[in-house]
Amino acid sequence: LPEELHVLSVRAPQSMDGPDSYTWYDLDLSAGGLHASQPDADGFRRSLDLVHEFVEEAIEAYDLDPDRIGLLGFSQGSITSLSALIERPDAYRWVVALNGYLAESHAADVERAEGKPVFLGCGSADQVIPPARAEHAAETLEAGGVDIRFETYNVGHGTTPTEISDVLAWLETRY
Repeated sequence: LPEELHVLSVRAPQSMDGPDSYTWYDLDLSAGGLHASQPDADGFRRSLDLVHEFVEEAIEAYDLDPDRIGLLGFSQGSITSLSALIERPDAYRWVVALNGYLAESHAADVERAEGKPVFLGCGSADQVIPPARAEHAAETLEAGGVDIRFETYNVGHGTTPTEISDVLAWLETRY
């Protein structure tokens, strides 16, 4: 990552079944199962508040420049990062969202993040979050005036070296 970045890694707060497995929130599957799921409202609110609080405390504890703070998330972390940007666009300079989508709870407010740069990547063979959901997120963000870069990679619910290289090159243009 570019030297100008302060990298803080946040583990999801909720333990799942299995060793070293965590989640940001439970899923609401009432819309038709996993591929149409949305974040559970209560858990999602808690997770968004935790991200905002963590960033605020890290800025104070480590004397970080708040103008250099961005978010990078994968899957639920991606969904959480996009919504955090929409809620507090002045708190985050950019977002990298990998293999995620835009939560319906925040889709109507995307114009709040107008002009903010977002890198949105997805896997063309993702069986957890279908690429159409990521593509729809990119279209919604773009319609709201977000400076979106949307890329699809030949992978499932994961990343590729090419995607990581693209993210790094994109981040270097942020400073």
